[in-house]
Amino acid sequence: MEIIFTPVDGDGVHSVSILTTNVKAWHGKDAANPPYLDAFINLLETVLDSTASLSFALEIDGNQVADGKFHTPKLMEEMREILSFAYYVKRARSVLRYLRKSVQIDTFTSISTEDHRELARVSDIVEGKLSYERSQIVNSPEMKIACTDGGKALMEIVSKGEFSVLEHKEPASTVTIYGMPYEVPPTRSFYSPVRLHILSRKKRKDIVDFCIRIEMADNFTSQTLFDVQE
Repeated sequence: MEIIFTPVDGDGVHSVSILTTNVKAWHGKDAANPPYLDAFINLLETVLDSTASLSFALEIDGNQVADGKFHTPKLMEEMREILSFAYYVKRARSVLRYLRKSVQIDTFTSISTEDHRELARVSDIVEGKLSYERSQIVNSPEMKIACTDGGKALMEIVSKGEFSVLEHKEPASTVTIYGMPYEVPPTRSFYSPVRLHILSRKKRKDIVDFCIRIEMADNFTSQTLFDVQE
């Protein structure tokens, strides 16, 4: 099914999207890998954008079968309900991937507001979206930044001294996903904001590979790889 968006007061095509799934198509699929989930959410978020009143045309195999406006009260209410469920599916995906669990999506499961709220909280935990409490590392940490291009070292900086580290702890909890309870182990996560500014002596911009390695305390090492950065 092809959905063509056009401005209400114009003739030009604003954007074209290929909608290849709907909520019913998710039933029985792997909840850790729902097909086309992110594209489906982006589509509905665009349609429900109150700043853009859009018209639509539905075409199947090149034949237009319907047209109209998305921003009618009935359609908007239905799409908000679908979007809410899509958010649930997305959060369930994050938690199930974190737990390394395999379960099938059940689109007929009754989902309470409390279940959805608890799943949202747990998904924020595993995705690192919670607000962190500021703490301080006692030992003097070492931050090492290496920048390479095709194996050739371009830059290496080692700086010592104390800097702030944000830490968050969460106790073990239970979350219900598609009617089934799952145990989420306690988590302890760290985050340290690092700003990296690379100055190149060359006049043109190059794409290089570089690695950031942060050694902050005993038995705690964080290494982040950036394959391609401009």
